[in-house]
Amino acid sequence: MTETYTEIITKLLKGKLTSYKIAKDTGLTPQYIDNYRTGKSKIENMALGKAELLVDYAKKVDVISVGKQQWINIVGRASTTPEEAKKLLGRYVYDWKSKESALAAFKHAVLKNDQLSRQARNEPVKLGENPDEVIAWLEEITVDDLADR
Repeated sequence: MTETYTEIITKLLKGKLTSYKIAKDTGLTPQYIDNYRTGKSKIENMALGKAELLVDYAKKVDVISVGKQQWINIVGRASTTPEEAKKLLGRYVYDWKSKESALAAFKHAVLKNDQLSRQARNEPVKLGENPDEVIAWLEEITVDDLADR
């Protein structure tokens, strides 16, 4: 079943992206976005051109908010390439307090998964507290690669 414009825009506005981020990326004002977010204005009464702009934006960003267990499962799917990790981090948002803490959690989870998979294959396990020192490609991942809330 295809979602309506109203459903897509509602999902976008209930998501983790800030009004400022949406406004900055779409050319609308944060106040305009906030009026729909708070219910001051009804999405059903939005001008068609602006509705299409927000729907296109929602489809482009396709940011998905996940819970802690889902975040751990997603991290488990992270590949051993920075490109795939960046794509993953740019799409999913976990309800972290800061991007720095989310990045640290991601890197430690990748390190733990790497160590567990090596143990399962009876390979030597690289040990270390700093994931960037143990898994070199993690050094390329920065907070800029994480999806905005």
